[in-house]
Amino acid sequence: MGAATKTCPHCYSEIDARATICPRCRSRLERKPGRVSDRKIGLYIILAVAVLFLCISIFSGASDSPSPTRRPAASATRRPVATSRPVESFSPIALRGSGDSVVDVDKPDDPAVARITHRGSSNFAVWNHHVSGGEIDLLVNTIGAYDGLLPIDFLSSEHTGRFEVTADGSWTITVSPLSSIRSVSIPGSIDGRGDDVFRLIGGVPDTASIDGRSEGNFVVYAYGQSRDLLVNEIGEYSGQALLDSDTVVMSVLSEGPWTIAITSR
Repeated sequence: MGAATKTCPHCYSEIDARATICPRCRSRLERKPGRVSDRKIGLYIILAVAVLFLCISIFSGASDSPSPTRRPAASATRRPVATSRPVESFSPIALRGSGDSVVDVDKPDDPAVARITHRGSSNFAVWNHHVSGGEIDLLVNTIGAYDGLLPIDFLSSEHTGRFEVTADGSWTITVSPLSSIRSVSIPGSIDGRGDDVFRLIGGVPDTASIDGRSEGNFVVYAYGQSRDLLVNEIGEYSGQALLDSDTVVMSVLSEGPWTIAITSR
């Protein structure tokens, strides 16, 4: 039996049925799709069904797996060191430098405060890092000169071993025990300007009447067996907040003057 042929629609020559270009006139030919065999149709159906089941399995597995969640903030999952115990004491540790620096600090594994200053006109930032590695907190992030007192290592998993400084001028970091900070007798009041930390002594605290005239953020924390965020505002603030009975330390982050009055139960 001879090979199958077809007629070229351009020159009407009989040519091989499989040709896509006529060997006589060199015209391009449209190749009609051949008939798909029943066997191939069956294979296509099986393949399509397999792909469908695979997609169903993937989507089902994705819906059953737990959706990712953001890790809670450290203050929501970790408890601070019990600051109601006797205040530990150690000699202040003074660190000095200029410009960008990384400096080590050998301090006890206890809550402490850091007096940080900067004489410069550009960005000033200070991170504290854990003794075993890893960032703990961004303590300072401001522009220009700075002078403030900040709490460090108030959470049980924190132990500062070094500071990372970004600066365009000279800076100092002095780490001191809690015994060195100001205190307010309950009931009583205290005032200040800028970032500060102070202790509560005497009676059992009940409420805090807080007034602040900050040009930027105004934040107040209370520390006891937990860390409580009392105020987080921008600009001027005036209001009251309840204190836990075990509150012994408070910290203020402010770009202006502030006053806090503590009442007793």
